[in-house]
Amino acid sequence: MTNIRQMNRDLVAGLQGLDQVEFGLRCLSAPERDLGMDLTVALRDMMSCRIDRLGFELESENDGPALEHGFVDRVEHDLRAMARKARLRGVRLTCQLTSSLRAVPFSAGGSILLGLVEQALSAPVGTGSERTVSVTATIDAQQRLVISIEDSAQAGRECYSIRDLGRWRRHIGELGGELRLRGVPFGSGTTIQAMLPVEHQAA
Repeated sequence: MTNIRQMNRDLVAGLQGLDQVEFGLRCLSAPERDLGMDLTVALRDMMSCRIDRLGFELESENDGPALEHGFVDRVEHDLRAMARKARLRGVRLTCQLTSSLRAVPFSAGGSILLGLVEQALSAPVGTGSERTVSVTATIDAQQRLVISIEDSAQAGRECYSIRDLGRWRRHIGELGGELRLRGVPFGSGTTIQAMLPVEHQAA
């Protein structure tokens, strides 16, 4: 079990490292960049599949509470699947979750985070440059889950459905939180930010 957990952590760290590789490929010529991206995508998919299999092995052990059933592992698992689909549409999805979230159950807001990311990815934006959707989440000093989704598309806030975001705003409000939509300071793009209290944080 320990070896499986370590392999899972190493592979997740490797996937995060590939984000830097993709960023570095931008300085290469077009043929080299395209080849490098193809190889990186293939490696990312292979590592993601292996992580998924390790997750099933950990779940099958069923030897008591495990971090793999918490916020971080489930969100990262689902975001990897979203990222693979997004790449087919020319969208780069990145994710950064702080270590404080490892003590938080998925029910504390994981479905809200995933729903908001799906909302951002489905927004009918048009952009002439590479589009990046960056997701960050943390626990702030007030013990609130803070989710930030930054979309680099230059189309502006009007491309996001007011009706759908209104639904999310009502849902988050019912949980004692708030949802904000704003332009990216000193740049182009849009940021969706959600904050909601974490009532059942693990000890």
